[in-house]
Amino acid sequence: MEKLMTVEMKKLIIKKTRCILLFVLLLGAAVFSGERVFTDEEVEANVPHPVSGSHPEWVEMYWEAWRKVSSSSILHTASRGALLSPLYFDENLWGGRNWIFQWDTCLMMMFGRYGFKLFPTLESLDNFYRLQATNGYISRKVEESTGQPANVDTNVSSANPPLFAWAEWEHYLVSHNVQRFSVEIRGFIDGEKVPLLQRIVNHYDWLKESRRHEDGFYWSTGYASGMDNTPRLGVETGHSHAGGAWVDLTAQQALNALMISKIAEKTGNDSLHDAFVGEYQALKQVVNDAMWHTQDAFYYDLDSSRKFSRIKTTASFWPLCASIADSAQCVSLIKHLLDTNEFMTPHTVPTLSKDHPLFEEAGEYWRGGVWSPTNYMVMKGLQKNDRHDIARLIAANHLENVYKVWKETGDPMWETYAPLYGMEGSISTPTYGWSALGPIACLIEYIIGIEPTDSNTLIWHIEELGEHGVDHYHFGTNVIDVRCSPRAHPAEWPTIRVTCNEPFRLIVKCNSQTAMRNFPAGQSEWNTENEMSRGIVHPIRGAVPDFSNCIRITSLNNAHIRIPAVCIRYVVYTIQGRKLCEMQIEPGKAEMPVISAISALEMLLIRYW
Repeated sequence: MEKLMTVEMKKLIIKKTRCILLFVLLLGAAVFSGERVFTDEEVEANVPHPVSGSHPEWVEMYWEAWRKVSSSSILHTASRGALLSPLYFDENLWGGRNWIFQWDTCLMMMFGRYGFKLFPTLESLDNFYRLQATNGYISRKVEESTGQPANVDTNVSSANPPLFAWAEWEHYLVSHNVQRFSVEIRGFIDGEKVPLLQRIVNHYDWLKESRRHEDGFYWSTGYASGMDNTPRLGVETGHSHAGGAWVDLTAQQALNALMISKIAEKTGNDSLHDAFVGEYQALKQVVNDAMWHTQDAFYYDLDSSRKFSRIKTTASFWPLCASIADSAQCVSLIKHLLDTNEFMTPHTVPTLSKDHPLFEEAGEYWRGGVWSPTNYMVMKGLQKNDRHDIARLIAANHLENVYKVWKETGDPMWETYAPLYGMEGSISTPTYGWSALGPIACLIEYIIGIEPTDSNTLIWHIEELGEHGVDHYHFGTNVIDVRCSPRAHPAEWPTIRVTCNEPFRLIVKCNSQTAMRNFPAGQSEWNTENEMSRGIVHPIRGAVPDFSNCIRITSLNNAHIRIPAVCIRYVVYTIQGRKLCEMQIEPGKAEMPVISAISALEMLLIRYW
């Protein structure tokens, strides 16, 4: 009872402070934010149009997120520093802060790229490149009023996660603007015109020189890592590196090297490509040899004596995103993600494991708060390891909770969310830029399942049963509509309708099978049944001959399943076809608890009689 009262009191406090906070922010917006730049019609003409028969409410939230972005995030330099781009993304969309942050801006590219023809995505990154110091340093934040760096390189908290190369590469996958990698950017500090790729390499070299201990491990601080009040390494690490080896920065630098190698290969710079493949491989070995705890099956920071810190945070999933974890390590990390005592909270994924003493039910920023950018990072890591099914579960859970908060507060983009109940976090700002990752990027990539590549190919992970797809998807100079017709059950082969103005290739992945077709310009229809690859046992097929009474479980939050009162028993399968259990149901009982094995696994099919 005492615990319940504590939770209810926290909810009440959050609700009371919400009104005050919104008033202050709206007042700030009136003073600081620029005029509305893009109309709804302009936005609709330049961004994808998602279709989801199963979740039209999330499509509604998608458009609301774009409206927030288009009306609040584009600022004129007439009221800002003269060194900044005429238009750029402001991570704090209500315009009440005087800074733009490096890693916020990089992560905003992950959704902003879907509006690359209209929105100032790359200009936002250029704000930081222009202010690069002669030694390669780039400040983690920039003063908007002056257009000058807000930090100096000697400050221990002056560096943000090195995500420029990742942001540029992900943007390229949609825009196909390969010329971007060679564009020369004139610096205001060094006075030189330097190619974009070289500026990213110079920044990589600065980190290697200034953010490594003598034994070769990378270090950061709470503020520098972006996880301000994180309790990692057992101390308050806001402005202290605690002498530790930080798993996130080490993995982020590996990701940085990997993306630099890809960009170098795309520009024909073979020597740079080879050099950074070597950098990546060396960092990958460091992380796996020194930071993987075999008994816990988890990545950890190392303390000043190079012992495992054994504090579980979302920082430890960066090796998954950096393609450092192997398949066995990926499976182990998924077990942690889906453990209800650790990261599978009602709103997943908390930034601090639930079993830590400093975990806060209401979030308290990085002490359990759920953040859209770290959730997105986890999903990207799962996708890179061919676990789109788990990524989709996390995305669905995130969107369910974000939608609930939107309907209660009027804002679909809170800075952070409470992990144990469907509210914004106890320390949180509304209309926060990178939080559009959920309503925009997660919907397109993990619910609808569209994945762009660098080879004029789209990959489509088909898991919905209702009609779904994306219209008006800008893919380089191509504009594509792709729709999947409704399916009666998961084993039914997808029928795809395509309209495009240029040829492209579509790879469809459905129920552990793959099919591929090259589409000419114009309209096409494709029944994939005759082309799905053979040799893989089709999930469920044969085990359950009649699918008419199948229930598909798609949410991590499902505590119960509703069963028709006339049924006698039900059998639970994983989507891969493995039988979990068979249970009898009392006559007339309409609701049955989902066994713990379900919540700890993946998407499921429940067959009842």
